[in-house]
Amino acid sequence: MNKSSFILLLFCPFLLIAQEQDFQQWSKIGVSYDLNKDLSVSLDQGIRFRENASLPDVTFSNLSLKYDLIKKWSVAIGYRYITDFDLSQNTSTSHRIHSDINYRKKKKRWLMKNRLRYQYKKNFTLRDKVSLSYNIRKTPLEPFTAFELFFKDSEFKKWRYTLGASYPFLKEFDIDVYYRLQQSFNTNNPKQLHILGLGMEYKF
Repeated sequence: MNKSSFILLLFCPFLLIAQEQDFQQWSKIGVSYDLNKDLSVSLDQGIRFRENASLPDVTFSNLSLKYDLIKKWSVAIGYRYITDFDLSQNTSTSHRIHSDINYRKKKKRWLMKNRLRYQYKKNFTLRDKVSLSYNIRKTPLEPFTAFELFFKDSEFKKWRYTLGASYPFLKEFDIDVYYRLQQSFNTNNPKQLHILGLGMEYKF
């Protein structure tokens, strides 16, 4: 394989022309609490809007536990209760469980994270997320970027690219604002989503 073919293969998901596109708005608010120096619990509530952010798409509640193994590694387990809305705004509920292996490395003002997630909701999905953030000198503002791949049914099914910024309005209260591009593929109806997101978290 020559160099140009390798580059084309590497970026081929970005070149897909989606059959359907939508603008969505995702919001999430949560709290986290350190039970001890190694174990923490978090609870958050989210809502997502679709059809150009005009109709509710899904709401969910998350409960998770994270345990720090050593300096750079941690593991987590979690449960999500989900309410889905169809176009007529009829609802259905489902459940999702997951387990995570997390790695983080800090170098000067850079912070790199890698999360490998194994989740189950009707079937199993493996997710690999890499994120990078930078602490700007003399300001608490931290821009970040992330890329995540979804692997299900022996195929890659979806990727997400995120670009945003985090700002601590209070010492224990962080707000994230981001833009996310999501593309599904290896499906009969690929979709491309443009997402404006807002996240808030209070840490005890």
